[in-house]
Amino acid sequence: MSDAVTQIKEIGLAEDALSLRRWPSDAPPIHSETEWRTLPGSMRTGVRADDPSVFVTRWIDMSGDNELVAWGPYKYYTVALALRKTWVTMFMNGTRIHDGLIEKGTAQVSASTGLTRCVLRAPADFLHIYVSRAYVTEYQRQLAQERGADVSAQHSYFVTDSIVKQLTVGLMHAIDGQTYYDRLYVDGVALAIVARLLNAWPSSAEPLPAFSSKATPLEKHRTEETIRYMDENIDQPISLNELATAAGLSPMHFAARFRAATGLSPHAFLLHRRIERAQELLLTTNMPVVDVALSVGFRTQAHFTTVFRRLSNETPHRWRDVHARTPIVDRE
Repeated sequence: MSDAVTQIKEIGLAEDALSLRRWPSDAPPIHSETEWRTLPGSMRTGVRADDPSVFVTRWIDMSGDNELVAWGPYKYYTVALALRKTWVTMFMNGTRIHDGLIEKGTAQVSASTGLTRCVLRAPADFLHIYVSRAYVTEYQRQLAQERGADVSAQHSYFVTDSIVKQLTVGLMHAIDGQTYYDRLYVDGVALAIVARLLNAWPSSAEPLPAFSSKATPLEKHRTEETIRYMDENIDQPISLNELATAAGLSPMHFAARFRAATGLSPHAFLLHRRIERAQELLLTTNMPVVDVALSVGFRTQAHFTTVFRRLSNETPHRWRDVHARTPIVDRE
C-alpha cells in the first residue's frame, strides 16, 4: 500500500483519498461486473448521498464477438483500463469514437451522460474505475486555479501513459483482497490513476489514432424510412431484406451503411426499438408482461425478458415497478 500512498501524495490527493465515502466493510475491493458498465445493485437507479466516491469493477468477455450497450452511469466518470490487447468499435450517443485496436494498458476516460455502445471483435478484459462527477469537478476546479486555465475533461478520450500502466498493475495486486487495507489500497490507486489522467490531458496524453470507416452512412431520409418501417411493424418478425427494401437498397449495402449511420447493426437497433416500445407499454398500460412481449414482436416471454434485462438492467416486472413508483433521478 505504501507505493500507492506515495503516488497519491505526489499528486496532492492523500487527504481526499482517505476521506472518501466507501463501500461497506464486507464489500470486495474490486467488484465483478456482471453487466457491462453497469453499477452494482441499487445504485443503478441513481446516486444517493451515501454512495461511494470511487469504486472499481472488472469486466471480462472472452467471446470475441459481442455487442454491448450501457446507459450512464449517471453522475460518474468512467475510466476503462485495458488489461489485454483487444479490438473494439465504440460509439457514444451515436457518434463513433474509436474503431480498431486497443493496446494493453490503454485508458479511456468518459463522462457517461448517455448511451455507450461497444462492438467487441476480440476477447476483452477491462478494469472500470467509476469516480463521482462531483469529486472530478472539484479536482478540476482546484487544478484550474493552480494552472490558471480550463482543465475540464473532454467528453471521451483515449490515453496511453506509462505511469497509468504501472498503477494498473498495482491495482491488480488487490484483485483477490478481502481486508479493509485492500479496499483502502484500491481506492488510493484508483484515485491516483484518475488524477494522473486529468493532469496528463492534454499536454502529455497520446490519443489513439482516429477511426476510419469505409461505409458511407445511410442518408437521413433512408434512415428515417427504415425506422418508420420498424415502428409500423414492431409486433411482427422483421427481416433484413424487408428493412433494406424500405430503405431502397440491397441487403448487402444496407447493413453496413445503416451501422455507419446509427452505430448499431439493423438487428441490434430493432431490438432497442422493441424494448423502447415495451417500456412505453409497461408504463402506460396494465398489460401483462407476456402480452407486452407479443405486442413488440417477441415470440416468448422468456426471450423478451432476457433482451429487456440486457438492455435495461432490470427485468420487465422490476422495471415497471421501479419506474411507476419512484420519481426519476435528475440526470445531469
